[in-house]
Amino acid sequence: MNTNEVEFGGFFYRIDPEDKTAILSRSNSSNPLFRQEQVLLDLKIPSFMYYNDEKYTVTCIVDSAFKECHAIESVDIPASVFFMDRAAFFNCKSLKKVIIRGNTEIPPFKGVFNRTNLSDIYWYGNIEYLWYFLFRMVSNESSYHPDYDAMTIHVRKDIDEIDPEGEDFWTLEEPFINSEKGLEVTFKIVKDL
Repeated sequence: MNTNEVEFGGFFYRIDPEDKTAILSRSNSSNPLFRQEQVLLDLKIPSFMYYNDEKYTVTCIVDSAFKECHAIESVDIPASVFFMDRAAFFNCKSLKKVIIRGNTEIPPFKGVFNRTNLSDIYWYGNIEYLWYFLFRMVSNESSYHPDYDAMTIHVRKDIDEIDPEGEDFWTLEEPFINSEKGLEVTFKIVKDL
């Protein structure tokens, strides 16, 4: 695969000219605006980027792409992004809200949202993917930060699916438990999108 890294719209991407995809590899975190907390940002990840008049679909956010960008208060992730790697938003301590518009996956280790203040996830994708997303956030392999003791998950009103284990997802009142870390995390499910 022939890859190149290019800048577009203040972000850096590794592009694949053959299949016209782009991986967001790093932010403009050297910009002082990303480091300060006085001005909070609502970050919107683009679905597409352009290079040499060619359109590329953004499919992934790599490890540590937004690490320590303290100004980010919310992030909107498009449906085109199907994977966020490791510590993509590590130590973004102002981050409270994440909007996920597709079936984005995360790895079950080195938490994507560690050391943030994430309290709300807005999920527009398939409910089965959400179940795995949440499970991986608190799995024993995760280094999920103990500050996350409760989180509200907002999902579409029209979703009436069940989780992969065959139990009604909407009756999930018991906390997910990361026994290795002695951590209990409760997710409140709200159908309000």
